[in-house]
Formats: sequence, structure tokens, C-alpha cells
Amino acid sequence: MSIDTHNDAYVAVTDAVIASGYKNCVAACRKYFSSYAWMTSNLPAAKRNAIAALGWHLMRCVDLLDLESFDGLSLDIWREELSNLDDTFKGHCRCAQDAALVDAVKRFGIPKEHLFEMFTAADAWIRTRKFETFDQMDLFAAKFGGSMMAACAPVFDVGTRDHFEQSLACGQAIQLTQLLANLVPNLKRRQSFFCTQDVKHTGLSVTRTMMRQSSSELKRFVRLQTSRIEKRFLIGGQLVPMLDFDGQRTLKSMLDYWWAVFSKLRADPDCLLQPGGILRQREKLKLRTRHLMGVEGKSPVIP
Repeated sequence: MSIDTHNDAYVAVTDAVIASGYKNCVAACRKYFSSYAWMTSNLPAAKRNAIAALGWHLMRCVDLLDLESFDGLSLDIWREELSNLDDTFKGHCRCAQDAALVDAVKRFGIPKEHLFEMFTAADAWIRTRKFETFDQMDLFAAKFGGSMMAACAPVFDVGTRDHFEQSLACGQAIQLTQLLANLVPNLKRRQSFFCTQDVKHTGLSVTRTMMRQSSSELKRFVRLQTSRIEKRFLIGGQLVPMLDFDGQRTLKSMLDYWWAVFSKLRADPDCLLQPGGILRQREKLKLRTRHLMGVEGKSPVIP
């Protein structure tokens, strides 16, 4: 079906365009999520393509988080993105990747509201660029990471099961762990993904943390965060038994990876000061090998 516009802003959606869109999404995700691409290697091609299309949408939302107003003016580009996404689901696709996203949503019955929620989460961040309380940060993680996992669940063949609470918690656990693990790099990019109340409560020195200096306050801060995140992992792990065989393998590897990161942070908070990241290459290779051999699922939060 072709789309006629006055400015040729839309593409004519054909099977070839959709196939090209999936190919572009897969290539982009392999580059952007290179450390995690192996987690979906076991999925059938159609499901792998659908996850890539969702990953491409996630990349757009992450790009919004990097926006900053240098002149003090409101950043309303998210409204344009929301409008574009609405147009996309009406058949007005601006690129081949849009066409692939629509195809994935229709093919797997992905609720569209999850994709919109991710844009609203990005808007909440770029307007304030800080969280006063943990509840605000938790809500951001629910709308961003939680919505992404809820969108992926139908692709993992969750069926008609009531999975929203588990999907939300699973996405929150991964998102919050990732933000904590990337505390120093984010600070260097002027992104304060932490709540100011926790900084005041623990006495954390942001400047010393940026300089990768250890302190007792840093340990208190990290352990406060991990005590909250663990609850999300325990609920999120309950999503695994709801999925089909392939979906279970992928999600088990995701949980294995992020639980390994979480466990190291909890045991040794200073590890987030390491320039090379939380997990060593040998630890990453071990997790990847388990997935390739079909023996993933060692995380204790997986039933």
C-alpha cells in the first residue's frame, strides 16, 4: 500500500520495505547492543527481527535522554516523536524501520501503549534531568525499562497470561541495575541518574565519585540501591516460567547477565569505579558460552 503525501515524507509500505526495515534494525541493534546481542541468538528469525525492531525503538528513546536545552527553552521534540509514532501506526511510515516496527506489533500482538510510555518517560527526564525521590526514579524505570520488557513479552510467547506485574518488575530491575552500574560514565556525561534524597541521606560526594575515588559513603549509597533492586528481580524472575522455550532461554540469559552485575555491585560497591565496567571479559564470555550451550538460567531469582 502506497502513501501519497505532498512532501514525500512517507514511504510506500511493501513487503520489500518491511524486510529492509528489519534488516536495518538488526544491523543497528548488533552495533548498539553489541554486548547483549548474543542473548537473542537462539530465537527464530521472525522473533529475532521483532526484538530488533523494538530495540530500534528503544534506541530512539535513549537518544531523547541525551537531549539538553542549552538556552533554557522547553524541549518539545518528544511531542513530535509521539505524533510520528501515532502516524506510523496509522500507516504513515517515515522510514523502513517504522514499517518493520508496525509489522512486529501486528504480528505478535504487542500493545502499542508500551511504546508510547517509553516516550513519556524520556519526556519526564529531559524536562527536569533529575529525580528528587526514589519513587520518581522507580516510575521512570517502570515506564522505560518496564514498558520495553512488557512489549517484548508477547514476542517471547507469553500468551494470554497476566504478566504485566512480572514484566514491569523485570524491566525495572534491569534498568535500575544498568543505571547504577553506569553511574560514573553517566555523571561524566552530565546525566545524574540517581535521586537527590539518597545522595543527601548517604552523604555521597558526586565529585569524588566522578574521580573514581572510593568512600564509605559510596558503599552506603550502592547498598541502599541494591536493597531496593533485589525486590524487583525476585518478582521479575517469575516471568520466565510464563514464556515458551525460546523466550525462556533469552530471558534467562538476560537475568543471568544483570544478576551477575547486581551481585558484584552488592558485594563490592567499589567495582562501579572500574573504567572497564562491572563484569570482566572472562565473566561475560562465561555467560555467553552458557547461552550457546543451552545451560543458561543460573541466576537464583529464576524459579
